[in-house]
Amino acid sequence: VGIGTASPNWKLSVAGIGSFDDYVRASYFTATSTTATSTFATGGLTVGTNQFVVQQNSGNVGIGTTTPSDKLYIIGDDNQITVDTVSEGSVGIFFRQAGAKQWEIYDYQDKFHLYNYGTVSDAITVLQSNGNVGIGEVAPGSKLSVSGGATIGASYDTTAAPSNGMIIEGNVGIWTASPNCKLS
Repeated sequence: VGIGTASPNWKLSVAGIGSFDDYVRASYFTATSTTATSTFATGGLTVGTNQFVVQQNSGNVGIGTTTPSDKLYIIGDDNQITVDTVSEGSVGIFFRQAGAKQWEIYDYQDKFHLYNYGTVSDAITVLQSNGNVGIGEVAPGSKLSVSGGATIGASYDTTAAPSNGMIIEGNVGIWTASPNCKLS
């Protein structure tokens, strides 16, 4: 049957705009336009029972749930999100506030980075080759490399360490597991 066409390609072919006041049921749906957009009215879009859901009013997207409470909500066993590149390059996720970049998590040249746009520097870097971690350091030479000062201890959590120095609360042991004075 052709509606708006003299040569239908299918059992029902509609050329032009169609409107249905009730359900349209199909076991297979293909949209072939490369320029048209599809609009789903109140009720949003659900694929399967809960495989993929877009809530119309909130715009929230759910995978594995019909009630996504956030912009993207994924429920299931062994959830993984893959961000990949076609060739060697940087791949990452940006965190923004009011459109301004704040943080970025990215992988580049076999290094995992947590980048701070406020200080315009890598806050944390992890080398894939040996697992070395750098805080404020992009090429950590040890299992833990800190560029700048460090404080250790509950009483020093908001105290600034001297430039490239360290403040430690409690006893410190070198080659001992139970130091009994400030430095053993």
